[in-house]
Amino acid sequence: MSYQLRSGELMVRFYGAEDRMGHELCWVGGERAVALLRSVEGNARQPWPPSPVIQHVVDHTAARGQGLLLGVGMAPSAHFSLALSVQGRTLRWEPAARCNARPQKLGSCYQALVNAWLESPACLCLQAPESQCLIRIQATAPENSRPQFQQTKTGHWHLVPAVPEEFPATVTWTYQASVQS
Repeated sequence: MSYQLRSGELMVRFYGAEDRMGHELCWVGGERAVALLRSVEGNARQPWPPSPVIQHVVDHTAARGQGLLLGVGMAPSAHFSLALSVQGRTLRWEPAARCNARPQKLGSCYQALVNAWLESPACLCLQAPESQCLIRIQATAPENSRPQFQQTKTGHWHLVPAVPEEFPATVTWTYQASVQS
């Protein structure tokens, strides 16, 4: 089953990826949707996958009256959850990982499918195709615990959350996408 959530010109659509679900952030212009970012998913053999493992998604849009998808999943090292919501003209991701031990790697990893650059360590910018619009992916949290984007050796964008000192612990991070005309 596939799921999608839309806010104005932005849409997130989920798709099957082995034992989990990946997602794409798309620009919607007229009748077509163009993928801008695609989540980088791991596999069942990786104790610390590049992105949160989401294996089940439930659509709570009707009950909330506004777009809301909730997802859960697990890897050998952690249990994951994700709330994806529409807040006005913004799409907001709220992942969490319950970890029994310090993670080797944690965060949300994306492949940019269009021109992408950092405006700041907490803000990734994308150029919408065939448009003058700029899409900002902004990490949100208090400044001392704000996740930061890092470009990987393979050219992917990894949003890395602040990790506590003691475990077990639940690690959370948030980010949102909006269009700047």
